Amino acid sequence: MKNWIKKYVAKFAMPLVFLIGFLLLAYPSFSDYWNSFHQSQAIMSYSKSVSKMSKKDYSDILTKAHQYNTTHPINWNFSDTDRREYNQQLNFNSSGSMGYIEIPKINVKLSIFHGTDDSVLQTSIGHLEGISLPVGGLGTHTVLSGHRGLPSAKLFSDLDKLREDDTFTLHVLNETMTYQVDQIRVVEPTDLSTLTADPIKTTVPW
Repeated sequence: MKNWIKKYVAKFAMPLVFLIGFLLLAYPSFSDYWNSFHQSQAIMSYSKSVSKMSKKDYSDILTKAHQYNTTHPINWNFSDTDRREYNQQLNFNSSGSMGYIEIPKINVKLSIFHGTDDSVLQTSIGHLEGISLPVGGLGTHTVLSGHRGLPSAKLFSDLDKLREDDTFTLHVLNETMTYQVDQIRVVEPTDLSTLTADPIKTTVPW
């Protein structure tokens, strides 16, 4: 019996080790493909929902978003009431999606969701609460957050390939807003000075 066990352990051990190694190596690529597929589906669903809205509907939603930016300065101490109000903005289909970001140079097209909880950042791009909604306008300052180097999704992993003057686009409802990279900086988590709004610019850092 012992000889039989040794024989079959020796026979199947190496193929099993090889299979486990292959699966470990293949996981990041497969996981990223799966996430990209679901991102594409989510963006298509978002665009389809927007196309079914009347001009008055999305005009009303955008007007409320611009009013929100005007009446809500930077707020780092969100209350539950603040968060409920924030989560209602641009959330016309109750999915939590505000729109999506497109960066042609690095082949990125990702949904933007309210907040920067881990559940959002594992698969998508988060909008930092307490700061301007991504609808443009002078004096606004939107902050988007995304992971780099996740084993399960590429997301912003290639962001370091961007250079000054490269462009990216935000799609929110029927609005398409194109921005140009004007500076690249590494900011410490405790440095909030870079998040202040410039009264004559529309800024979107990440």
